[in-house]
Amino acid sequence: MKRLIRTGKFTVLGAMLALGGLVSANTLPVAHADNEPYIVAYNSGSDVSVLGSGFTRPNYQNPHPQVRVEVLTPSLTPLGTVYLNVNQYGEISGDVTGNDMPCFQGYSGMVYVAADGQPGPTAWTTTNADFPPTCPIRWR
Repeated sequence: MKRLIRTGKFTVLGAMLALGGLVSANTLPVAHADNEPYIVAYNSGSDVSVLGSGFTRPNYQNPHPQVRVEVLTPSLTPLGTVYLNVNQYGEISGDVTGNDMPCFQGYSGMVYVAADGQPGPTAWTTTNADFPPTCPIRWR
């Protein structure tokens, strides 16, 4: 009888530990999935530098894959866009400058950075930017 009780306790304990492991594994946040694109951005003077990985590598069907990287204000107004080439490891790196519009007023503050490339989904991050104005100074 003692053996049945002891075996029953171990069975119940084992089931509780297994279920607890499943519950805690599903509630922990995932920092980065191996197959999804991932980017890091930082302010580098008057540019925003971007590094990323997890994009489609060059192959015979697509020998020169590119990723569109866009810097956006918190209200999602585009500030700058660049197309970066993906290297043989699925990585990108480059700088995004402020818009080349005829009279860009400049921007300083928090920005969103989005990278659209294969296989998807869009990779997002935030950083600060300090884009200088491109309008000529007019003296009166």
